[in-house]
Amino acid sequence: MKRTFVRTGGGHLEYRNGFTLIELLAVIVILAIIALIATPIVLDIIDSTRKQATLRSGELYLRGVEQEILSKNIEEEFNPYECEIESNGNLLCDGEEIIIEASGQKPSKGTIVL
Repeated sequence: MKRTFVRTGGGHLEYRNGFTLIELLAVIVILAIIALIATPIVLDIIDSTRKQATLRSGELYLRGVEQEILSKNIEEEFNPYECEIESNGNLLCDGEEIIIEASGQKPSKGTIVL
């Protein structure tokens, strides 16, 4: 930090503290280095979190499928081998639609083999 004398309007000298250009550039360089180090770490954490959320949604959906198939099997003899996933996330098993209650994102197409 540089201390300079400045003459005021009344003719008096007073001290003024300020940063030199080199000190400001040093701070900017240090912040840039920290940003270069931290950015990949933060992006990796975001990517990992997205993958975990997708896996969790899939687990919750499959749990909902299991519960609906089991409750349907208790009510009547219902034991399909393969079910198609409709665009709304519900199942179409042997021509019958089964509504799946699950939190998270549901798949919009695919096949489930039971």
